[in-house]
Amino acid sequence: MIGRSTMDQIDSEVTQAAAGSGESGEVVGRVDMPVTVEHSVPVVDSTTGISESGDFGNSTGDVEEEALPAASGGTGEEASGDSVTESLTISEVVEEAESGEIIEEDTGSSTTGTEAVEETAASSAGTTTAAYRNNAMATAHAAVEDVKTKILESKRKFGLIKLRDRKEISDVKDAINKLNTLIHGAVPGAGDEQLYAVQIETICQDYESLIQSLRNLQTYINTKSKPSDQERSMLGMADQIISQSTDELERFRIIRTNYLTGILVTGTSWMEALYTMRAVSLDMGNVITKGGGTSELYQQTLTENGTSTTSFIKPEERLVELNMVDLPASILEKYAEAGGDEARALIGRVLASPDLNKIKENINTLLDRWTEHIDQGLKDNALVEATVSDADPKTIEAFGGRDIFRPFLMYAVKKSNEYYTGHDRGGIAAGAIVSDRNISTSRAANRFGLGDIVAGSEMVMLTREDGSIVRANAMEGVVGEGITEMSKLIGMSQENNMELTLTGNAAKELFELQIFDLICGQLDRHTGNYMAFYDETPKNEAGEGGRYTVTGIKAIDNDMSFGEMSARRMNLGVGAQQTLGVEFDRTGAAKLPDKVSVPFISRQFYDRIMSPLTDDLLTFEQMDIRSKAELDALHERFRSIQQQVSALVSGGKMLVIEDEDEYERIYNERVLAAFASGKLAGSYVTTVLSQMQQR
Repeated sequence: MIGRSTMDQIDSEVTQAAAGSGESGEVVGRVDMPVTVEHSVPVVDSTTGISESGDFGNSTGDVEEEALPAASGGTGEEASGDSVTESLTISEVVEEAESGEIIEEDTGSSTTGTEAVEETAASSAGTTTAAYRNNAMATAHAAVEDVKTKILESKRKFGLIKLRDRKEISDVKDAINKLNTLIHGAVPGAGDEQLYAVQIETICQDYESLIQSLRNLQTYINTKSKPSDQERSMLGMADQIISQSTDELERFRIIRTNYLTGILVTGTSWMEALYTMRAVSLDMGNVITKGGGTSELYQQTLTENGTSTTSFIKPEERLVELNMVDLPASILEKYAEAGGDEARALIGRVLASPDLNKIKENINTLLDRWTEHIDQGLKDNALVEATVSDADPKTIEAFGGRDIFRPFLMYAVKKSNEYYTGHDRGGIAAGAIVSDRNISTSRAANRFGLGDIVAGSEMVMLTREDGSIVRANAMEGVVGEGITEMSKLIGMSQENNMELTLTGNAAKELFELQIFDLICGQLDRHTGNYMAFYDETPKNEAGEGGRYTVTGIKAIDNDMSFGEMSARRMNLGVGAQQTLGVEFDRTGAAKLPDKVSVPFISRQFYDRIMSPLTDDLLTFEQMDIRSKAELDALHERFRSIQQQVSALVSGGKMLVIEDEDEYERIYNERVLAAFASGKLAGSYVTTVLSQMQQR
């Protein structure tokens, strides 16, 4: 199928042809005559597959996905040359218009496709019957062409089709919005039993409304003769949410008759109840080993049918508020608070040292030095030891030795980086839980069909050995042979003088992770924060050759995300983010970047981004762990990315690939050529390619 670039005007010959066919004498409200629309295709360099403007357009005979949003129901057509002609029947145009109301931004008025035809036909009522018959076909065509033009102008101007949602979809959105509003409200106090009963009854009713609206949507889709791929995917989404909602509804019904029974604490929000319902219970007796570095960490390994899986369980952690004016003093104070009696005694001795000012200066110097190697992270033992060795002897003496100073330094590095990245850049409130953002990332990844490239994480109610129960996160352990951090693999390639390459699939996963991280507001993604799955081809007997081939990736350490960072700050490229580079003027018209950052994505990912339900399902899945302000920021970022992706695809800057066998060809023929010629903008892929070149 051929991609559609930014659309030009509808061919004027269509109207003339329609007028000429009006001699049939029949008054027709829906006519199956082809409507011809011509789209320009960028001129492409036959050697690189890149247009003169830097677009990822087609070379003759190449396959490129459609540029129109999937919501339009359009499909691409195979073609070659500089233009492509697409035939749509007028009935298809009217059907597209009838699916919602065209929103006219300037006037605020709206007209459906059938209304446009009927109003135009009615205006001819004063003419003779013969004249009416002679002009009926032309009138119908002209009216439909007007509808089609407005739809195309809306697509071109806004990157998305500005159509009002069908009632079935609107009902789902409304039900989720009502439920989300109440879930974020406070639970009535112990003296407000009546208000408590009213609120929990309303929650139950909202769940019932959501379930019914989803079933209505399924019924609508199932009754269509030819549902689109996107509509079929909605059936699966609806099944999932119906099942989850039914379970949660039953749990709320239980606490409806048991006022504040052990599940809720008076004065908390309903989020606490929903969190408890969605969490998995885990007893410390099931945890095989435990370890840790700067935080409490447990490891669990389970074997089923001969296959072992590892999870890491970490009690919830909050963003420690630091005084950046006197960072060393603030960290010393927080370390004492977090470490118990022994830590308080240690910090007391350090604060009493006559060399305290020099110790604080030395701590600052070590923290500044660490930021130069942030990609390696705290897992790099050699870097940790080197930094400890650089400490001033008086600092080591004040702490009572290297072994005691080492855990303090690791704590200082982690907490200072979290506060600067999370609070100052990402809008995570001081004192907010940070570890459960791994859960938010995991849930969102599943919503976008990216569960295979993001480490899974779920909520756990952990019963400790002393009987206390704490909220915790269970995170998928990404371990095994042929798996390591990308930063380490790059280092292995350089150290062993072996080639390092990406497959087309690995490149696709990095491109999609980049877009996904923008939606999540992820600020800490670097080559040390995602794992690389690789194959190794050893050197020959002469010690030559040898290659590491990255076949896929999986993102880890996802807690610096889902803050209150706005779309505006996201689009400025805050922190480690790589933006898409699309700008919009005051009228909403898109200005596309000269160099593309993400040249292609999969059809599945594209459809999830463009689905009219994705935004609202994100709310449903996150409302137990994300604040109202964080959800509002998430929706703002998502809508911005949705608009940018649509504009890039419509403008021929980004390909949507349906056949996964095409990833390899497009990566090798186009992406690598664009990188070599400097036509590929900064991205996760270019970061890896640039570091590969340093070998």
